[in-house]
Amino acid sequence: MNFAEQEKEILRYWEDNKIFAKSLKRRARAPRFVFFEGPPTANGQPGIHHVLVRAIKDAFLRYKTMQGFLVERKAGWDTHGLPVEIGVEKELGFKTKQEIEDYGIAEFNAKAKASVWRYKDEWQRLTERIGLWLDLTDPYVTYDNSYIESVWRIIKEIWNKKLLEQDFKVVPYCTRCGTALASHEVAQGYESVTENSVYIKFRIKDKKHTYILSWTTTPWTLPGNVALAVNNDIDYVQAQVGSGEVYILAKDAAARLFKEPLNILAEIKGSRLVGLEYEPLFDIPETKNEKSHKVYAADFVTTEDGTGVVHTAVMYGEDDYNLGSKIGLPKVHTVGEDGRFLNTVNAGLAGLPVKSKEAEIVINSYLHQRNLILKEELYTHDYPFCWRCKTPLLYYARQSWFIRMSALRKQLREANEKVNWVPEHIKRGRFGEWLNEVKDWAISRERYWGIPLPVWKCEQCGQTEVIGSIKELLSRSQTKNKYILVRHAQARANVQGWVSSWPENKRNPLTARGIKQARAAAKRIARIKPDIIFTSPLQRANDTAEIMGKACGIKPKKETELREFDLGAFNSMPIKEYHDFLEHKPGERWHKKPLNGENWFDLRNRMYYFIQNLEKIYNDKTIVLVGHGDPLLLLKGILLGAEDKEYVEPYLKTKKAGTPKLTYPDFAKEEKILSSMPPSDDTGRLDLHRPFVDDLTFACKKCAHPMKRVSEVIDVWFDSGAMPFAQWHYPFENKNRVEKSGNKKALSFPADFICEAVDQTRGWFYTLMAVSVLLGKSTPYKNVVVTGHVVDKNGKKMSKSLGNAISPWDMTDLYGADAVRWYFYTMNHPSDTKRFNEEELKDAQQKFLGTLWNSLSFFKLYAASALKNTKAPASTDILDKWILSRLATASEQIIKRMDNYDITAATRALSAFVIDDLSNWYIRRSRERFQHPKNKKELVQVTEVLSFVLKQTALLAAPFAPFVAEQLWLGLGLKASVHLERMPQINKKTQNSKLEKSMEALRAKIQIALKLRAQSGHKVRQPLSSLVLTAKVANKEKLDKGLFRVLCEEMNVGSVAILSSLPDGQEWLRDTEQGMALNIHITPTLMLLGAMRELVRQIQNTRKDAGLKPKERITLRIWASENFGRDIMERAQEIKEDVYAKRVETGEKRKNETFIIEREFSLGDSKIWIGIRKTK
Repeated sequence: MNFAEQEKEILRYWEDNKIFAKSLKRRARAPRFVFFEGPPTANGQPGIHHVLVRAIKDAFLRYKTMQGFLVERKAGWDTHGLPVEIGVEKELGFKTKQEIEDYGIAEFNAKAKASVWRYKDEWQRLTERIGLWLDLTDPYVTYDNSYIESVWRIIKEIWNKKLLEQDFKVVPYCTRCGTALASHEVAQGYESVTENSVYIKFRIKDKKHTYILSWTTTPWTLPGNVALAVNNDIDYVQAQVGSGEVYILAKDAAARLFKEPLNILAEIKGSRLVGLEYEPLFDIPETKNEKSHKVYAADFVTTEDGTGVVHTAVMYGEDDYNLGSKIGLPKVHTVGEDGRFLNTVNAGLAGLPVKSKEAEIVINSYLHQRNLILKEELYTHDYPFCWRCKTPLLYYARQSWFIRMSALRKQLREANEKVNWVPEHIKRGRFGEWLNEVKDWAISRERYWGIPLPVWKCEQCGQTEVIGSIKELLSRSQTKNKYILVRHAQARANVQGWVSSWPENKRNPLTARGIKQARAAAKRIARIKPDIIFTSPLQRANDTAEIMGKACGIKPKKETELREFDLGAFNSMPIKEYHDFLEHKPGERWHKKPLNGENWFDLRNRMYYFIQNLEKIYNDKTIVLVGHGDPLLLLKGILLGAEDKEYVEPYLKTKKAGTPKLTYPDFAKEEKILSSMPPSDDTGRLDLHRPFVDDLTFACKKCAHPMKRVSEVIDVWFDSGAMPFAQWHYPFENKNRVEKSGNKKALSFPADFICEAVDQTRGWFYTLMAVSVLLGKSTPYKNVVVTGHVVDKNGKKMSKSLGNAISPWDMTDLYGADAVRWYFYTMNHPSDTKRFNEEELKDAQQKFLGTLWNSLSFFKLYAASALKNTKAPASTDILDKWILSRLATASEQIIKRMDNYDITAATRALSAFVIDDLSNWYIRRSRERFQHPKNKKELVQVTEVLSFVLKQTALLAAPFAPFVAEQLWLGLGLKASVHLERMPQINKKTQNSKLEKSMEALRAKIQIALKLRAQSGHKVRQPLSSLVLTAKVANKEKLDKGLFRVLCEEMNVGSVAILSSLPDGQEWLRDTEQGMALNIHITPTLMLLGAMRELVRQIQNTRKDAGLKPKERITLRIWASENFGRDIMERAQEIKEDVYAKRVETGEKRKNETFIIEREFSLGDSKIWIGIRKTK
């Protein structure tokens, strides 16, 4: 069975029959189960670890859908930030930010925008291939203007709450990327490193041989040292080594640092050291003032590491900076933003990269020469690296924008209490601890491809203004001129329905009605007193403008750029032909271009450059533009900041609710445009990114000087954290999706379920929570399933460079998506690390999927008919009753565990039911009833039971193995799709716990009995006379006597007896501890029965080797040698039905008799020959 190929057939079936769409439509009015998709970035290829997360998402989404919920699954794409920028920098060969600016921000961002879709098709194909149903047709995209506008509104609300501020703080800083990072980004990039640490001797001023000792793991900060910190309450010592130097350090540290005996000269409290002056390590005048190079008290000092004395460089540590601010220490950088020592630093360090080995050698050599290093030692610790470019980060004081998350610790903890975390320990462990220590969010990035921070500052007075919408931005930034747009009055072509574009092939004057319209408009325009009138050179526009010009006393100027939409080959043709060309789809105006004509992209570009040119030439003028419908519609869209889809809305028959941004220009009706020129790219398309938004300035409300936007963009993690709101363009649209006051059925917040990998506890999980709490919305999600990492089978991280990376495509092509999904579900709990082993994957495929498929194959081969009704069939057979009970119990377990978000327990319960109960026990023990039923009624009964069980199993398997479940469903002759059905209802009537326990006990006893059989040396095919159980054991195990038939069949014994004690004698093999005895004496009759069974087995194997189908009839000829063989020959007719023979003939092969297969073998002392031929 090639599962991978079968799955491709199912994918086609789903697509052809629109099964996903139908699953949503059927539940359109049902209660919602809300899911948030964590947006991937499509500039990188998906890996096997993505399959893990997406498989778990899909299982719960399918499960909830089958429980009757409406489960929308809006896809999303994360499109901004360093991951994208670094990819483009590599492509262009850039090493620095300056190279980006030299290249051009607009050009760089255009490349970044294009690159985010590099692997989009691969992501979509893999998503579909593994069976994850997501709405990929209408995803949220974080670079869309509507998304950006929602983020701006959120930032505005944060500003209004006084939680956004610009401050000078020590932040994690990447010198390669040239930007600060947030704490949650830093958490993504820690690596264990071994570096050189040094114990520094700071010489006490005026005491030549007395030093205060301090330890540092960052020698590059030593040129910036301006103070030493001690703890008032710690005990310090003055200790002399031999008769030499005197050292001051914490008493606890002294014994740890020095192996040789110390001469303790004095013990003093830290408070007595405060005020001591020491000599600077480096001669850097800028670091000196009256307060520098002294000892100060600080609570953060401990004796856990080092000497109990902390070297303080205020610009390179948070505690250091706070202490320096409190005291008034010099705040002077010795390191530039490029990560190199500044020219002010002496000792040969100027220009060296601070984290380089060369710089370390120079520093240590310089200090050794001055006898200022006590000792060096290697130190292993976790150090932060840039989460995207892997450059070591510096803690660096600089100006950044911060969100004061520390003010919301209580609210964050309260929100976390409402969340069900799976596994539970994340709640107060990894995530809870993070919230307890939450830091202010450094939200600004000195980069290019991201959502611009919507903050404008006055260059003169420093006034700050945060913009929260496009409308607000346009209201603050006015065009230099006032524009009045007027469409021409009605003309002949408008009445007759033909195209009149450039060049004008036919006369197209105004109609009588049009002349009246133009005169009326002229009176209104005259009252406005325009300065200039521009007109299209086409007759109908020019005639309209001339009438207006006379009324205003102005000579209109013809402007070719104002001409009609160029429709090329359709010019002078009926307008219907152009509409047919568009296939009556208004949106096609953007893309379809007539021969020698324009599409809307061309037209918008034309109108954009026209209006830009007017803005350059004129200032403070009122300008009338007389033109045509489409050109003026697009010009209006440019000036109002419309999105592409909004241009189309005037053409749509079904109008959206609310006031449209654009309406189609009416004949001779003027429209005043008093807004700004919104940020647009070079084609006139609205674009809120850099550099276009940077160009917008407006007057300060306080002093009237220009306000300019700050240069930073927003942390990309804020983008994804805002998705619960921005995906719906909230609050500008879809308020009922977020606010409870609206339509509750539409409410899509908070999420009922999200799922991502464990590193998102300090990534997306945190930013979702942070943004939601900032907006006063409490928790954004109710249930979170956290997955572990996927590593190779040896526990090593997968990497292409190591050659151990697993391709998801290879695995799905070889084993199928269901196999990969099932393997991930069942191998261990989602949060555990997964050691990916292909052999185990193959085993998972064969055991579960193979068993399901084989069960269906068996049913289709032997069943009387498929089940017609949906209720559990009634049956008097004890095996039937048992499997129906087990089905109900397994269903109950699976549903309960899925409701508790325990997918591993759920799938293991299903696996146990399918493999152990259904296949290995029920079907195997029911073979005889299928293959050789006593009568038709028995076959119908067992068929109905197995049909019902398989149908219910398909429903149970559907969330986890959607492909094989569909194959099972359709294979049973059922309609449509299993994924349009409901999960099974628990049938309490069929549950029989007593019977299940009794069967469980019986199966345990059978295992013991089989061991006795093995000891006897008799194969199971050899019938034995009897098995005895003691009454004590039978009563204790509560064995149901109705199951003794099953015991007899499984053990191949004639009878089972319960006696007070076990029988004695050589013919009995006993297990006294288990209260069981097996009669192993073989009578001639039993021997013959065994031989007949072996004969049937040999014939069945021969049939299989001949390629015969199980129910294909044959003619069988048997010959056997003397002795035992004669008895076999005489009873040959008895096996006719067992081997599906129409005739059984005995005796030697006749002359010229042919067979499709012949075989010889031995039974006991007899030689057997068989021949088989097909029979119609």
